[in-house]
Amino acid sequence: MDISENPIELERTAGEERGRLVGLPDDDERAAQWLRWRDASAAAQAAIGAHAREAGLNRYELWQAVKKAVRHSA
Repeated sequence: MDISENPIELERTAGEERGRLVGLPDDDERAAQWLRWRDASAAAQAAIGAHAREAGLNRYELWQAVKKAVRHSA
């Protein structure tokens, strides 16, 4: 599946933001980090949806391919 780099980078960023939640106490810092993760995830999903529409691809299958690309690029 041909995937542009933008959704992959955005999904990678979302994963990094999620990882920063680990070990944070349940306070304002955690709440702020959760919002950063939510925003990064929303941006990734928007890019995946736009790419799927433009390329005529199944959005779910594209999302799975993006997740696989992110996991196997490290």
